[in-house]
Amino acid sequence: MHRSVEIGARAYRAGVVLCAVAAGAFLLLRREAWPPHEDEALALAIGSDSLGGMLGTVLGERGGAPLHFLVAWTVAHLDGGIGALRLASAVFAVASVPLVAALASRLAERAVGLLAAALAAASWVFLFHGVYGRMYSLFLVTSL
Repeated sequence: MHRSVEIGARAYRAGVVLCAVAAGAFLLLRREAWPPHEDEALALAIGSDSLGGMLGTVLGERGGAPLHFLVAWTVAHLDGGIGALRLASAVFAVASVPLVAALASRLAERAVGLLAAALAAASWVFLFHGVYGRMYSLFLVTSL
């Protein structure tokens, strides 16, 4: 027998915000804790070229996700390094938490949405990819 759990709109929003804040706190605290990943360095190296040069490399030679390299290009041209690229990744990861909740709530109900947000925000895969300045957090937020 399936029982539905009713969660009010205010409690739902507060829970989703709490999940996003907790994930964001972890990502900020771990942002500089792990060594650079080769994908981060590559994205910044390619991103340091002109916009046309970067797009030519990504679209014509190397391959990759153009939107991710555009983010890396922006970071590189704002004189940011790996820490700034990781911050961008964390922003996309945190932004995906309420989107996960919204999708699951729409497919089922608020309780399921809140549970999905909590599971996503606490998932090691989510946190790992939220820390590293790679493309996966961006893919998550744009796919949601």
